[in-house]
Amino acid sequence: MTASERMDVATVSYLLSTYDFSPEKKNELGQTALHSACGGRPSTPFNVYFKEYSYRMYPIVKKLLDYKYQAVVIDKSGHNPLSYCLECAMDILDNEFMETARILVEGGAPASTISSVSNSSIFHVLAKQGRLQFNKFKSYFKLFSDKGADPFSANKFGKFPYEYASGEARKYLHDNWEEHLFSKLKELGVVRPTKVKVCLIGREGAGKTTLMNSLQRKQESEVDVDDSQHVELRTAGIDIVDSTINEAGELVFCDFAGQPNFHRTHSLFFSESTTIYLLVVDLTLKEAELRESSSYLLSLIKCSIGSSSNNHVALIGSRGDKIDGRSVLKQLRNSLDYHFSKYFSLSEKRFTLDCRSCRSIEMQDLRHHIGELKKKRLEIASNVPKIVVDIQSSLLPILRQFSNCDIEVRRHQSNLSFLRNWFESGSNLPIYNSHFDSVKYEEISERLNLPAESISPENIGYFMRKNLFLYFIVCKVYPSLSNELFNELIHYLNTIGEIVAIDSFVVLSPSWLCHQVIGPLMSPDEFPIHMEGVSDGAVSLKQDRKS
Repeated sequence: MTASERMDVATVSYLLSTYDFSPEKKNELGQTALHSACGGRPSTPFNVYFKEYSYRMYPIVKKLLDYKYQAVVIDKSGHNPLSYCLECAMDILDNEFMETARILVEGGAPASTISSVSNSSIFHVLAKQGRLQFNKFKSYFKLFSDKGADPFSANKFGKFPYEYASGEARKYLHDNWEEHLFSKLKELGVVRPTKVKVCLIGREGAGKTTLMNSLQRKQESEVDVDDSQHVELRTAGIDIVDSTINEAGELVFCDFAGQPNFHRTHSLFFSESTTIYLLVVDLTLKEAELRESSSYLLSLIKCSIGSSSNNHVALIGSRGDKIDGRSVLKQLRNSLDYHFSKYFSLSEKRFTLDCRSCRSIEMQDLRHHIGELKKKRLEIASNVPKIVVDIQSSLLPILRQFSNCDIEVRRHQSNLSFLRNWFESGSNLPIYNSHFDSVKYEEISERLNLPAESISPENIGYFMRKNLFLYFIVCKVYPSLSNELFNELIHYLNTIGEIVAIDSFVVLSPSWLCHQVIGPLMSPDEFPIHMEGVSDGAVSLKQDRKS
């Protein structure tokens, strides 16, 4: 105890012995000296001392508790000492408030107490006291949780505790908050997942798009063409395709553009739960290039999904018809396993193939292997909230069908500027679709308290306001969905890549956003030249090289 703290305690001892302040004695506000020490406002010598002199709350409160003052006493305003302590802590950043709160809780004050003015919980205070060491923060969190405090409630400003925190504490609180809300979603019913995402990653020109098409048996010919005649397509952004193959059942293919320009959008679709990664490498490149690019891509995924070794990765060597790369692929797999075994489970089985040959034995083996990996992923995957499956199956396909708003991107700067400005502003596209004529716009506007023009057909497109999306969910899927669970639902759908949440909007087709909007916007400056021969969102390698 410091000299000033000893003086404070000595003064309190003097006041207690000089004046008749028994623990039961209250002033006209129903407050005891403990209320005053914690920030209450009784007209007592304690109040005068606390106003006139600098003092440390913790040693004073501890001394009063030693004198048998009760932390559970409620004044005429309905507040106990902890309530005033929390209010002071919301205004003053001092970690000692947490020790004061601790001894009050251990002294009998309910941990569920809220502050006297802002209705903030003890976790709001814990979040705001940002100078605590993280281990100390977690010990307080456990103590107050065990004592019955609610870390998931909002104060009167509508803010949750994690919104006041920073750094590790913010992530810790937010993760706990998300887990809590997700458990609430699951209380509405759960089902087992039935399909997985297959993410194709690799350098540009490695053959990812060709491989994806061959896996789906979309190519009709296995005729090998001369390189000078073979035009290889490059993906702009991300292409997402729902598909079913006999050997693996339902799959969602995610074809990621290999150019570094597009990598910043990839993390939108990486997830740890039900995803298989196919790392496609060009065997004609030097081994050092293969190791460097492969390590970079796995690091990119690791940063997005965290540290779990349950993320399955299969290594695919393309252009196997031109070079026997089996030994190269084996060495690459061993090198990656050495550095990334903590984060990924790399398949022992490796595939060297011609990505254009959809009926080869190697391609057939790969399909079976994807089926085996899918089975493993689904065995360890968590149950999915039933409401999510219902939205995926019965609502989103309909909305996407009605939102058939393909944009023909003109190859000149004016339209490129329009797209950029539109995307940055987050406004809706001026799209009309007669399929929505049957919707009762007056009823929607009344239900959401919105002007009728805000929900007209012009505002129903791939970009949709969140409150309108909520209306469709309430009408078509779950009538009693709360706003709190709706926000968690939006977060979950965003996490698994079904939608993209941007401020007050949701994007109903992430594939469209990344493939036709962000992809072109993030292309190189010579975009008009690069995109002259675009077909279905892909740029030919030959034309790309014009710059």
